[in-house]
Amino acid sequence: LTPPPDGFTAVSRFGTTAVCNVIFQDIGPLFQKLFTQKWLDGDKERVVDSIVATIKDYAEEVQEYLHETYYRKMLVEVMERVVVSYGAQLLRQTSAHNVDASGGIRADAASLEALFTICGLPNRMLALRLKPVLLLASLSGVPLTVDAPEKEGKAGTPDLEKFAAEVCQWLEGALAAFPDLCTDVIYRVLKQRSDIDGRARNAVLVRCNEVHAELLAKVREKSSKGTWAFFTEVYKELGAQPGPHVPTGDGVLTSLATMVTKGGQMRIRGTGHRRQPSAEAGVGLGAGVSEAEKGVKRDRGANAVDIMYRLQM
Repeated sequence: LTPPPDGFTAVSRFGTTAVCNVIFQDIGPLFQKLFTQKWLDGDKERVVDSIVATIKDYAEEVQEYLHETYYRKMLVEVMERVVVSYGAQLLRQTSAHNVDASGGIRADAASLEALFTICGLPNRMLALRLKPVLLLASLSGVPLTVDAPEKEGKAGTPDLEKFAAEVCQWLEGALAAFPDLCTDVIYRVLKQRSDIDGRARNAVLVRCNEVHAELLAKVREKSSKGTWAFFTEVYKELGAQPGPHVPTGDGVLTSLATMVTKGGQMRIRGTGHRRQPSAEAGVGLGAGVSEAEKGVKRDRGANAVDIMYRLQM
């Protein structure tokens, strides 16, 4: 198609953004219903279905009035804003729950993909913009492996070392795709999981911060100028500053020390069951730390920190 004249170009650009603003006046409030208990319970009338239906109606109405080039630009802008708002709402959650949300997130991503495919966006445009949603689903669903209990009737031992290694592997891949990713994202997602308490979460974040620092310079050198700053936009919507989440307080030292006083194995005691109440309620990964363990000597604690940074047996 022949590009339209410059004057028409300026008007079309303004028009696409104006249409996006109108659409978001309608769908904006729906994002607040994401990741609620009703959403987690798998309510049949999913929130994203309403978002999809509204966008589809608007797209059909404006398609005949916009040049194809700017119609696609409008779709891209709408999709990017939807994905950013979706990611922001996920990271905005603070309550721990006992549901693996990764399946619901992937289902929502599939609905968005189907919508924008029908509207006319090619796969190459869809893949990049859906990638952060799928990455967040993967992080939310990183499994916590539980070893078989030593005695019948006793709870198994959660393998924190394996869990931390898989989270760090996720971080490496996600950071390569989105260099503006910060470890606060990991903190916010893990905080929603009731099978991982504060001590265990802090221990994992210590390692993630080290991996992030090691990889960031290399990743930024390889990234292109046109890379989508997805997480920067998410944090703008959150009204927060993106950055590393640095664990502080006695909980970090306690969890690390506990890990190396159990026969030299990098594990923390707990119930070991997926999505059980956290240690704030008296159980969960990291629960059951004795007063003697809390009083570990500083030189022993320093060794624990050094070992935790490597996360290896």
